[in-house]
Amino acid sequence: MLPYISDPNTSTKELARILASVYPDRFQIPSDSCNGRVLLRRTLCPDRVNVIVSSGGGCHPLSYGYLGEGMADACINGNQRCAPSAYDIYEAALKIGSLSGNLLIYNNYMGDYLNNDLAVELLSLENIPCRLCPATDDCLSAPPDVPRSERGGLIGMLYLIKIAASCAESGLSLEETARISRKANERMSTLAVTMDYDRELIHLGAGFSGEPPVSTHSDRFSMDGIADLSYDVLCKDLKPSAREKMYMMVSRMTLTHPEDAYILAGYIKQAAASRYPITRINAGFYTNLFHAQGFLITFLCADQELEQYLHGSFYSDTFSF
Repeated sequence: MLPYISDPNTSTKELARILASVYPDRFQIPSDSCNGRVLLRRTLCPDRVNVIVSSGGGCHPLSYGYLGEGMADACINGNQRCAPSAYDIYEAALKIGSLSGNLLIYNNYMGDYLNNDLAVELLSLENIPCRLCPATDDCLSAPPDVPRSERGGLIGMLYLIKIAASCAESGLSLEETARISRKANERMSTLAVTMDYDRELIHLGAGFSGEPPVSTHSDRFSMDGIADLSYDVLCKDLKPSAREKMYMMVSRMTLTHPEDAYILAGYIKQAAASRYPITRINAGFYTNLFHAQGFLITFLCADQELEQYLHGSFYSDTFSF
């Protein structure tokens, strides 16, 4: 994890306050917030389903860049190595006040699950319906014969936020919004690729908390080598069909040159051209989960139903669609 100049125990609270102050036309915080880590859209929409995103461990301050029209309605970050509390999520939903309900999106780790699940229970006491949508896109975080529900999540939640927001803005019910978002999660996969420059090695599946890679490759240390390897691994996991269109997102890790994310995306697009062509590409710096040299590469296979909820544009300082 990158070192802090600010106090890491209060940095997410301070960040939420400062963002609401610097960008008052985009963000707001509840005036009576208990922990101060809830950041809301400036314009609330209590007449439809709302999308609430929480990120654990204080590792995702960039997630506030996923907040706004066409994306999330509320974002909550935990403190350092600590998932957002159930009360933070409860507080965000109460402030929005949507009787249509809330879809809670989070990466599939135990602390995040427990706090989101408890938030659902707390909100049910207020007669506010909620559904859970965990992101389980980390394709190498569990053995291939284990159910997808056992996998962790990485950056695939960005696609889930986009799709869920489109469903909500289209006026779909909470049940339909949850169903379509969970369907997208099943057709989505992310591969973590890290690089050892000294030994010219490519590692696949290393974890952001220090978990060792699943495999190491000595013959793929090049852009086209990474592109071919990544494409093969992700397609093997997803098994795309001719009825689906492929969406791709490439996020560079913290120690990787900015231009490399775009260049790698181009190489993967070229590798895909003769097999399952890629319909749309997003590339940039979308999360600081990994303090490493490498990339997070996400594929989403979208059928006709999912495609209709991948329309529109979104621009922030940390994510563009």
